[in-house]
Amino acid sequence: DMEITPNLYHALRALRMKENSRVLWVDSLCINQSDNKDKEIQISMMLEIYRSAQHVVVYLGEPNAGGLALFSFLNRNVHEEDSVDKAIEDLGLNERDIRELREAYVHFCLLPWWNRIWVQQEYSLSRTNPTFHLGRNSIQASALLRDWKMLQRNIATHLIPFAGEFKLDLDVQKSWQPIMRQILHVYGVLT
Repeated sequence: DMEITPNLYHALRALRMKENSRVLWVDSLCINQSDNKDKEIQISMMLEIYRSAQHVVVYLGEPNAGGLALFSFLNRNVHEEDSVDKAIEDLGLNERDIRELREAYVHFCLLPWWNRIWVQQEYSLSRTNPTFHLGRNSIQASALLRDWKMLQRNIATHLIPFAGEFKLDLDVQKSWQPIMRQILHVYGVLT
């Protein structure tokens, strides 16, 4: 009998397949956290474990409305748009939806996962196109990369005071530099 964190509980529920079995490697369960010798042995095998995985899944937590809007946007049918504005126009989003999408993108970049070094290494070792999950909602890493620079430029024009409209309704407007650094950091992790 083993205790798990609430986040792992939600992850296991969200990642459960209803009709098929699934084998998951979960570091906190598969490595005896109280045995330094076991941790040392298991950590030395991480390269092999993550490179031989059929698929790498990143569970980012339970969704909020904005996160769902972001994943919905990223999962849209793509028609070679060259800008977020064109994609937004094609989707018929209103100003409130657009603001929610921008805020969701910033909050997505601020999730703690992006700054956990060991998790980033596991992501980078994946041989396949990793999947990010917010609850049961998912997005492929390739879809994030496809739109990343577009979203980054769009956010910059709404977040950086001298870059454009400066319309983002966030408490963090005063700290736009750390946010833009974090967005660039996330892009670095993804690439």
